Amino acid sequence: MPKRIIVHANVLVAALRSPAGVNREVIRACALGKTLPLIGAKLFLEYESVMGRAHLFQNSPLSATERQEFFDSFLSLCEWVSISFLWRPNLPDEGDIILWNWPSLARRSLLSPAIRETFEASFGFRRLK
Repeated sequence: MPKRIIVHANVLVAALRSPAGVNREVIRACALGKTLPLIGAKLFLEYESVMGRAHLFQNSPLSATERQEFFDSFLSLCEWVSISFLWRPNLPDEGDIILWNWPSLARRSLLSPAIRETFEASFGFRRLK
């Protein structure tokens, strides 16, 4: 069974802008079935918003049509997850709340170093995995 992960929107952007690097490897792992990206309504809307920002892709080798095809293909790899929760963290950046809910929902999903540092700092947690 593949590891369930949450792919932040900046990973999609970076993977489309550069043919090499960790971000491209994350997307490749999803395409090869090594990881299973999770998605929900709010994350889908964030992806859609970011993918529509042409200025982010000025250096991308892909055309707008090719980027949309990539996005559609990526979405076909994702597992849809509905989020409901009884407790909501109070984080400095409202946008980070979704990143807190997803890992707990994904059960043993991976936290990126940036997300881990945010929550360790915000809540005083140590060694989140």
